[in-house]
Amino acid sequence: PESVSFGGHDYVVTTIGESAFLYCFYLTNLSIPNSVTTIEASAFAYCQGFTGNLVIPNSVTTVCYGAFQICPGFDGDLIIGSSVTEIGDYAFNFCEGMTGTLYIPSGVQSLGGNTFGYCAFGGIVVDPENSVYDSRNDCNAIIETSTNELVTGCKNTVIPDGVTAIGYCAFRGIAGLTSIVIPESVTVIGENAFAFCYDLAGDLVIPNSVQTIEASAFFDCQSLD
Repeated sequence: PESVSFGGHDYVVTTIGESAFLYCFYLTNLSIPNSVTTIEASAFAYCQGFTGNLVIPNSVTTVCYGAFQICPGFDGDLIIGSSVTEIGDYAFNFCEGMTGTLYIPSGVQSLGGNTFGYCAFGGIVVDPENSVYDSRNDCNAIIETSTNELVTGCKNTVIPDGVTAIGYCAFRGIAGLTSIVIPESVTVIGENAFAFCYDLAGDLVIPNSVQTIEASAFFDCQSLD
């Protein structure tokens, strides 16, 4: 609810607390009111019965660590409100039913590690007004503009020239990623960058520009043949 009455007073609901709905397997619908500004750590983690779209309303500014981790039942779009500035580590990790387009609004200034691991987005678009991240050349990825590090990819990502690093867990567990071309501008392939990409097949070419391949970068890519 947007507000509750208790002891003769009305209280506006502004926060969904840490682990508030953790392991509530059988919830099927979720509607977050426009009064909420913060969704705390693991608030809805392991709520595997949710279906349809996940809408983060425009009032929300912060989605904390693992807030929706392992909610695989969502099978629509992830709609991130325009006021969101920070999305924590693992916030949407293992929401593997999400297959639409991920849209990052202009206000997002901080994305955690493995935020979208194991999601199955068909595309990624960053608002052109975003000052921290971009999706240049319609690459279907999130790139940190100042460092040219690709921080999140999807199954249809084309890594553009100019990207110098593929970040931590950037493609971790992405279903449907069957091939990848790493451009000559890349010097670092980060930890777990392509781990558990089971559909990645064929040849894997590491260009001469790469200087560092970090731990587990291609761990369990079992279809590479």
